[in-house]
Amino acid sequence: MDTIKNYLENLFCNVGVNEEVLRLKQDLYNNMEEKYMELKREGHSENEAIGMVISNFGNIDELLKELGVEKPAAKKGRFLSQTEVEDLVYNQKRWSKFIGIGVFLILAAVAVLILSGVVLEKVELFNIRSMSVNINELSSALPLIPFFILLAAGIGTLIISGLMLEKYEFIEKEEVEISTSTRNWVEKRKESYQLSYVILIVAGVMLCVLSPMVLITIATFTGTDLGGAIGVASLLIMIGIAVYLFVVSGMEMETYQRLLKVGEFSPERNKENKVVSIVAAIVWPLTVVVFLAWSFLGNDWHISWILFPIVGILFGAFAGVVELIQKN
Repeated sequence: MDTIKNYLENLFCNVGVNEEVLRLKQDLYNNMEEKYMELKREGHSENEAIGMVISNFGNIDELLKELGVEKPAAKKGRFLSQTEVEDLVYNQKRWSKFIGIGVFLILAAVAVLILSGVVLEKVELFNIRSMSVNINELSSALPLIPFFILLAAGIGTLIISGLMLEKYEFIEKEEVEISTSTRNWVEKRKESYQLSYVILIVAGVMLCVLSPMVLITIATFTGTDLGGAIGVASLLIMIGIAVYLFVVSGMEMETYQRLLKVGEFSPERNKENKVVSIVAAIVWPLTVVVFLAWSFLGNDWHISWILFPIVGILFGAFAGVVELIQKN
């Protein structure tokens, strides 16, 4: 009977919803189901019975007019079948992991650059004068090799995942509509994922909070450049893991919320989200540029990391002010 149910959902997909329409749709389903069972008892195959049942029902507008049901305003936006929604959810979940991995690899590249640069300065091998190469040039070049390998892998992963998700960009730009049965499926998925989402977010926040403590502890107890480098590298790795958790959990929950139009994507918060998104698209890339420039030019990796929590706090305050303004 799923075929008949899906047929009805598609039949009513461009019809607005009110009590009369919902009652009519349920009555039609009951009648179609009864007719289907009657045809099956008469010896018709399943496909024959379904085809005959569907062929007995004409144009939806004529049916509404015949039964005296006022047609509400049609839904706006792009209608997605359950198959399309399942494909969207699966691929968003799959490629969000690649986005998280890409960001992690980029942060890991910076961590390796910092750590390897300090380590190489401590290795006595580079004090050997009998080597035929310029030791100073070699010691400064070697840390760049793993850095660029990890950086290329991270950027490549982000590009691939971005290209694979490009066909789903419409969900961010267009209004989407789904049938009642598809909505129920999405709600069940969201409900079953809620606990995992909370656990992943809490784990990510804990890593972000603990990462500066790890840096301070290692740097304090070692009191050396190597200890400071290890501390900074540990901080970046922990933040990279946290970002991975945020991206993976956030993208899946965001997909459910967009489809259901709840939470951050409810109609009343759409305008607020657009303002925050525009500012975020400017602030965070600029923050990364300032961080890298500060760190490389001043060799201040031990302190430049503080830029991210400061910007994060200020951006959170900005988002709160925008929300308050929109409500008032």
